[in-house]
Amino acid sequence: MDKAVEQILEKAVRGSITKEEAIILSEATRKALKHMISLEIPLIPSNFEIWFLVFLHLMLRGITAPTESEILDVYNYVLNEIKKYKEPPEAIHELQEETRRVLKYSGESILRSIELLDTHDKFLEEKEKSIIAAKEIRELHSLMEMLLKEIKALRQENFNLRNELQKSARKINTLRDQLKKVIEKTSFDPLTSAANRSKFEREIRRLLIKFDKTKEKFSLIMCDLDDFKRVNDLYGHRAGDEVLREFAYILQKDLRMSDIVSRYGGEEFAILLPGLTLKEAVVVAERLRRRVEDMVIKWGDEIIRVTASFGVAEVKENDRPETLIQRADEALYLAKLDGKNCVRSEIDVAVRRGKEKNNEAGQ
Repeated sequence: MDKAVEQILEKAVRGSITKEEAIILSEATRKALKHMISLEIPLIPSNFEIWFLVFLHLMLRGITAPTESEILDVYNYVLNEIKKYKEPPEAIHELQEETRRVLKYSGESILRSIELLDTHDKFLEEKEKSIIAAKEIRELHSLMEMLLKEIKALRQENFNLRNELQKSARKINTLRDQLKKVIEKTSFDPLTSAANRSKFEREIRRLLIKFDKTKEKFSLIMCDLDDFKRVNDLYGHRAGDEVLREFAYILQKDLRMSDIVSRYGGEEFAILLPGLTLKEAVVVAERLRRRVEDMVIKWGDEIIRVTASFGVAEVKENDRPETLIQRADEALYLAKLDGKNCVRSEIDVAVRRGKEKNNEAGQ
């Protein structure tokens, strides 16, 4: 989900939304229901969840009068996001189930208490009428005893309800913390501790949305270990795993807290650099290339040395994740063609293509 959507929903759950955010949530609800009714979509919770998220995304992206195409794009995006969480990892699933049980128990406790409060209220109303109608002190005394007994029972029920809800609140907070830790754990590659592909995809979408709103630049580096298969063939896969761990460590240790290093697949890594232009990102990539080149990995009696190639691209207007990744990948491919262990940018790719076209025209 968009970061802005996650934040407003989290604040809504905590009950800490502002007046403006409450208006946004209310308007998203109204638009979702209106859209569903106009298209005769069954008004069931699962359908409403999707369309509410669609219109909430649109509103937070500043699209107040979306076209059919914009609605369809966001609808497909929301569906894909929901699918990611339809089959959560087992640990997340267990925590979700436990949370549901706690909430169900809390809800049932509240309903029981409401029923009892209704009963008490009716009883008190009847006795109030009796007191007004009473004519003798003895009769009033008897009614007062009954009222005191009922008030005592009501206070005890309130005390019990408060204890139950406090226990549930503590349990929910514990489960929320556990769920947060599990989600964090599933966002990182277990071998290298770098972010995983799923987290990378969420972060690049978040940065693109931010760029659309604020025009804040960011760059992407795609990097790949050179001849990594040779490491596995010569030293074995365990040695290869150690090389990947060291490679990821080198990539991460010099970067800023805001930079995101992800294992994109195999020996290929992606680095998101918020706020950096292409020129600045190329400097970062060159520094990392040198660090990898100087890296020495001891494996038993062996010394393993590796190099890496880097491709760099900067976000542009109307970019999508796949277009930005493609440009960085093309630059990485050019670095491989140029002998590996070097840095190439999307500008180098454009220059090379221009030369090739000129050569073809001159032949």
